[in-house]
Amino acid sequence: MRKRLKKLMAWILLFVLCLQSGSFTALGAPNYITTDYTLESDSYTDGYVVTSGGVLRFAPGLTVNHQVTLQSGDSVGTGKLIIPATATMNAGITIPSGYYNNQIDNSGTINYELELTDGTIYNRGKISSLTLLGSSMLHSEDGASYGILDIRGTGSGAVMTSGAMSADVLLMDGYGFSEIDSSPTTIRVNDQFMYVGTEALSDKLSIQLNSKTETTIATEGQSGLSVFFDGIKYPLPALSIAEKSLNEIYAVSGDKSAVSYGDLVVGYQTTKSDAVKITNSGLADVQIRLVPSGAWSDMISVTSGAASVKYNSPISLAKGNSVTLNMGLNKGVAAGTNTGNLSVQLCTSEGICYDSFDISATVVVKKEPSISAPSDFYTLSGEKGENGFYTSDVTVTPTAGYRIAKSLEDDFTDTIVYSSTAKTPGVYLSKKSTGQITEQVKLKTIKIDKTKPEVNRTSGETYYTDKLTVKVTDDHLSTVKVNGEAKTVEDGKATFKLEGSDNEEKKYVIRAEDKAGNVKKITVYVAPDWMENGKVPGGKAVKLYKNKKYKFGDGNFKVSGDSTTYKGGKAFYVTQSGEYTLSNVN
Repeated sequence: MRKRLKKLMAWILLFVLCLQSGSFTALGAPNYITTDYTLESDSYTDGYVVTSGGVLRFAPGLTVNHQVTLQSGDSVGTGKLIIPATATMNAGITIPSGYYNNQIDNSGTINYELELTDGTIYNRGKISSLTLLGSSMLHSEDGASYGILDIRGTGSGAVMTSGAMSADVLLMDGYGFSEIDSSPTTIRVNDQFMYVGTEALSDKLSIQLNSKTETTIATEGQSGLSVFFDGIKYPLPALSIAEKSLNEIYAVSGDKSAVSYGDLVVGYQTTKSDAVKITNSGLADVQIRLVPSGAWSDMISVTSGAASVKYNSPISLAKGNSVTLNMGLNKGVAAGTNTGNLSVQLCTSEGICYDSFDISATVVVKKEPSISAPSDFYTLSGEKGENGFYTSDVTVTPTAGYRIAKSLEDDFTDTIVYSSTAKTPGVYLSKKSTGQITEQVKLKTIKIDKTKPEVNRTSGETYYTDKLTVKVTDDHLSTVKVNGEAKTVEDGKATFKLEGSDNEEKKYVIRAEDKAGNVKKITVYVAPDWMENGKVPGGKAVKLYKNKKYKFGDGNFKVSGDSTTYKGGKAFYVTQSGEYTLSNVN
């Protein structure tokens, strides 16, 4: 047994020495792949050859920069390259002509212009450029994407096995695509569309154009096909449509010169609005979005019918329909020359905006001499308190013939309201008969105090302590009295202590008043500690109250004026309030 162990240890030592010397060929990736092999690092600059029966797998996350050639593919063996979702191939992949059984299975990214003459590629990942020639075959699966996909030269064609694919450029002839699943195939093409095949693909194939530039649709009489522009479906009729451009599909227009306001006076409050009619005379439904710039971001308000239109919110505009937008000035436009722009963007139902036209105008606001406010131009109303304070909201009413506003950005109304103190607030008046506006005028200070003083104790509560601290606060605190005795008030605060007793409960009435006449009145009680649990101490006179529950302490007791001996721990009541002395009895 020991000899066998020594022999095994010698083999292990030899294996370790081989590893350290680098002579063991399994350390690097083999140049020729004959089995199922996972490539962990890109080791050979001359690339890799997959022979009959071999499978080359890229490890997850691996980037390969060298050529891979699949050379098997006879009736017995196949060569296969597998690229997982997180792997990247930056070099060519070759399947020589005649090696028809070879396969490429791509879930990752191939950043190379692949040109296949034979074999089959299964793709659900990304390929920058793929050209199919000869007998090559593409199985394009759900989620596959291509920069350029050229399938015009393939004899076997391409099969959409499931879902949807996308491509920046799609080049194909009449029988370029078929499908083996039951759902209609969607192909998304980003920038260029060459040609869609014959009636053999009716109701099975649609082309998606996501271009934001003009794109040409070319058809040759096929029926049942659909072209999508930016997410909007455009069904092609059976008759030939000769080169319809994107602008013809989206023929939306508006009167760009319809807005004119003339010169205004500063603070002008207008209800005037100019109508702009936008018409969709194209072949597809659209959405329009309004995007203001310049001074118009704050100056212009837009309504459609009775509804307010929010900037950047979509307004649906079906083909053949129109929408009228009323553009009005916001209130309180500042003096000066205000040039603005309203961009009317054309968007798809998916919110992709591809074109726009602008509506612009200049509004000149002049500062002209304002009218003077009449004397005694307002009255105040509200609930009056003391010392010139109001204890409620205060309503300001202008004199007859005027409306009032706190600022030029506000609507002029018959009254305005203040809910808190306002020191000489400024207001504007507008003459009802002419619309003229005064310069800012000042009101006298409006003093408002609607709150009662605050006391940090609860009315009706009994506090079991020998001293109780009380705090009273109010911005305008005037007086604080306890049982009629005044307490010191400084800086809107009063702090004092209420003394307790060791043998009875004391009652305190606290009354606080502020300068506005708001009054807070509470009653609290301060009692000795023993009253909290009701256990009456013996040996001294204590104040007991009628109908209140008490308890004897430990031992036996007699109560003054009563010859009966009572057992300790028992509950008892007194029939009359007064002083009682409990004495221990042996």
